[in-house]
Amino acid sequence: MLLSDDDLPGQYDKLMWVVAFVLLFFVTPIAFILWKMAMRKARLRERQRL
Repeated sequence: MLLSDDDLPGQYDKLMWVVAFVLLFFVTPIAFILWKMAMRKARLRERQRL
């Protein structure tokens, strides 16, 4: 990993990484859907302006 052992001290550092990756697994699709909807709205506004 990019971080040293001193960056995440303690016995639960592996557990924290697992929790972070599990949360990202669920957050990433939601962020992508929100981004996709925003891009569609922006394209629609751009086409209406032309």
